[in-house]
Amino acid sequence: HRIHGEIRRRARGGEVSVTLSELERHVRATHGDAYDAAAVEQVAEDLDRMGEIVYTRLASGEQTLVLSLEEVERYAGWLLSAARSNPRRVPALEERTLELFLLNIPERLPQAQELVVLEAVVGLLILHGICFRHEGVLIFPSLFPQVEAPPDQRTRDDVSLSYAYQGADDNIYASLVASLVISGQFGQHRLWANRVEFKIPGEGVYGLRRVPDGAGSAHIGLFFSDQVDPSRSELLIRFVTAHLRTHGVGALRAELACENCQRLIPREILNVKLTPGATDLVCPWCDLRTRVVHNDVGAVTTEDSEVRRILDDVVKAARDTTLHVNSGIRARGPGAETRPIRILHLSDLHFTASTAPGTKLQWLLDDLTKGRQPLAERLDYLVVSGDMTDRGSTAGLENARAFVSQLIDRFGLSAERCILVPGNHDVQDLLEAYDVFYDADSARAAEPDQSNWLCEGRLILVPNAARYPQRLRQFSEAFFHPLLQKPYPLDQEVEQGMAYPFHETGIQFLAFNSCWWIDQFHRDRARVSMDAVAHAVREADRLHSDAVQQGRLTAGAPLLRIAVCHHAVSGREMMKDVAFVEHLQRNGVKLLLHGDVHEMRTEKVGYRHDKGVHVVGAGSFASPTEGLPAATPRLYNLLEVARDLSWVRVHTRRQTSVDGLWDGWYEWDRENGTARPYYDIALAPENGADTFA
Repeated sequence: HRIHGEIRRRARGGEVSVTLSELERHVRATHGDAYDAAAVEQVAEDLDRMGEIVYTRLASGEQTLVLSLEEVERYAGWLLSAARSNPRRVPALEERTLELFLLNIPERLPQAQELVVLEAVVGLLILHGICFRHEGVLIFPSLFPQVEAPPDQRTRDDVSLSYAYQGADDNIYASLVASLVISGQFGQHRLWANRVEFKIPGEGVYGLRRVPDGAGSAHIGLFFSDQVDPSRSELLIRFVTAHLRTHGVGALRAELACENCQRLIPREILNVKLTPGATDLVCPWCDLRTRVVHNDVGAVTTEDSEVRRILDDVVKAARDTTLHVNSGIRARGPGAETRPIRILHLSDLHFTASTAPGTKLQWLLDDLTKGRQPLAERLDYLVVSGDMTDRGSTAGLENARAFVSQLIDRFGLSAERCILVPGNHDVQDLLEAYDVFYDADSARAAEPDQSNWLCEGRLILVPNAARYPQRLRQFSEAFFHPLLQKPYPLDQEVEQGMAYPFHETGIQFLAFNSCWWIDQFHRDRARVSMDAVAHAVREADRLHSDAVQQGRLTAGAPLLRIAVCHHAVSGREMMKDVAFVEHLQRNGVKLLLHGDVHEMRTEKVGYRHDKGVHVVGAGSFASPTEGLPAATPRLYNLLEVARDLSWVRVHTRRQTSVDGLWDGWYEWDRENGTARPYYDIALAPENGADTFA
């Protein structure tokens, strides 16, 4: 009672937090005759369970009581709002800039108190499953915007089993998704609004979706494609059932949902209509046959030892994640970075099913971090300018994703700091992308623009508006979506230009798809759509203006816009129309990064374009020997940008043999007898003249 009274006295007095050790010292000094260390900790745990305080362990290892729940709620609400309004349309917070989301919070607490509250909030969000850590960001599953899934995804709504429940729907769904992801048992995940899919290479797709009814109850439907191993389907069912029961979900019952109309089939109808051993039955609502999952959810209990072990591992992993994120917050402190901004520029990975991502990463790490003068222990951005795989290989895309994921982890990056554009080798050849017609009138009705026709004798091939964009579906599903947790836009040419703002450094990336019209019949149709350029510029201007209005960016502060695409803008294999470069220059783009460099000459790797933009080309990072011209080394670039955005140094690195050592490509300033493995660009203020050295 005395300990409880002391805690309440401090809370009423306006104290935001108190360490357990300080509280113990006070109790010992004032109530020495009745002091009991175990009692102090027990009271703290009890009040935490009752919701009067937050009892947490800080990254420093110190146990602390956060006494002001109002401040906890205020800071948590601010972070949730920031995640919801993420300009990348993914409800996420980057952990390395977590503190920046608090800059405009009104009436901020003093720094020491704010740090305690922030660590407590992060712990609550992660440990309660409101968010989970993915590729350096905290993802909030229940906050995904309501956007329609791509057409090919809608066909997967083959709901086989559904759980009806009552409770705090958002929290229940979020914690379930977070636990599934954290467990690591179900493969690579992709999220949409109210939906999560899992996939293990070589197996089918399965997952769950939420259907709220707006009246305080909802149901979660599980779906499985035919290729999913039955043992994995069974594990998902057992895990979901045990998780919901463990988290006290009321009115839990398993139902069969029709895979056609999605309506639940009443249990009494199942008991009458379902014959022993049947694999399907006729739905009483839509009169179509639907599959049956033979599972007695009532037999699933929280005593399931395998599932219990996985759930325990999830709790431990969540605690480890909390410690990791909060340790980063505490380590960064209030000081500003002074070193140059570092951008790793890779291109033309050409990974295949046999590529070992860990090996390619190790040689890159050796080059960047070892030697007398390491180039970079930490990176700020990663740009991969196309050709992640070779000839559209799905296995190659999955290896490329694993490689990028390892890069993110090793260099303290995040998915949000990865600028990824497709290359022509990421486009799959799909015969079904074209419709075949035998007369011009029918073809004209399908596609009035005859420049898009392909005529072979009497046959006329016309791109199918729905299926033609699916050539990049595997790039989205196997590479882009699992990393960034949003699909690559497939059906909007205008969205092939995207803006990525980074207000803390003053850098904006504009990413373009130069492969939109490349297919098996048109290998040389590389171009950047003017609609995509206009869209990206509008978005970049809007995001910059919003940041100024919201106080996240000072009006008139330096701004560096960097464009990224796959194909070159000069040389024999350049895009045929590069007028878009002039529009980029007019809108403040000073650097353009691209790949697809097959002529290893300095004027193709680093030069000033006649449209006024500095171009940085990257050679192939990991092409097989047969994919490179004779005696052509593999290349990549490391860009160092001054914090005031006044200059850029481009380090060019080469590898002369497969899996050989990387070293400097000493091709710069040879005429002066001082060959260097880098060149410098001095960036002048707006409307000034840049210089190249």
